[in-house]
Amino acid sequence: MPTPFVVAQNWGSIADFNRAARLDAGAHTSMPVDVVEGDSAPSVAGESYYHTTPSGELCEYPSAYRKAFGQPVYHPSTRRVEVGADWRPASW
Repeated sequence: MPTPFVVAQNWGSIADFNRAARLDAGAHTSMPVDVVEGDSAPSVAGESYYHTTPSGELCEYPSAYRKAFGQPVYHPSTRRVEVGADWRPASW
């Protein structure tokens, strides 16, 4: 795993690297960035958040389920931008 120091040396700051990766991937500005080995282009990975019933069935309307049956189970988002440590934007 590349260290933040190596990324910062090449870009000036980690914030600039993260901003460029999110922009290239078309991701939201608050999405976390996961730096991996290599020079792979930025891509969005992971799943969005969702709710299930206690038995594991997908719960489309958690508010309605809560009122009728009980507490749905929340599963947080795992979405992130994955980008190679040696990646450079096309404009460089």
